[in-house]
Amino acid sequence: MTDTEQLLFTIAEVLLEVNLPEEKKQRIRDAMVGTFHTVSEPQPKTKRFEVPAISDVKAHMESLKVLNAERHSAEFWHFYESKGWMVGKNKMKNWKSAASRWSIELPKGTVEPNPKKRIIV
Repeated sequence: MTDTEQLLFTIAEVLLEVNLPEEKKQRIRDAMVGTFHTVSEPQPKTKRFEVPAISDVKAHMESLKVLNAERHSAEFWHFYESKGWMVGKNKMKNWKSAASRWSIELPKGTVEPNPKKRIIV
C-alpha cells in the first residue's frame, strides 16, 4: 500500500469513529473495501528491445520490396550496430519501423514500384 493509500485509509477510519449516520459509515466502509482491499493485477512488463539478426532485417526488407535487400539490410544492421542501436540519444524501440524508414530514404530505383490496380468495367 502506498503512502497516499495509507493516509486515505487512516482518514476513512477516523471518519468511521465520528458521529455519522450509519448510512454514510457504510458507504465509507464500502469505499475502503473497494479501494484498498482489492488485489491489483500486476502490470504487464514491456518487452525489451532485442537486436535483430541480419536475416530478420533482410526478410523485412524483402517484404518492403527493396531491390538488393541483402546489401541494404546489411547496411542498416551495421549502421545501427555501430551506434549501439541508438536513435539520437534514445535506445531504439522498434527496428522494423526504423527499417521501413530506411527503405523510404533509399535512392529512387532501389525499391520496386507498387503497380496500380486497374478496375475493368
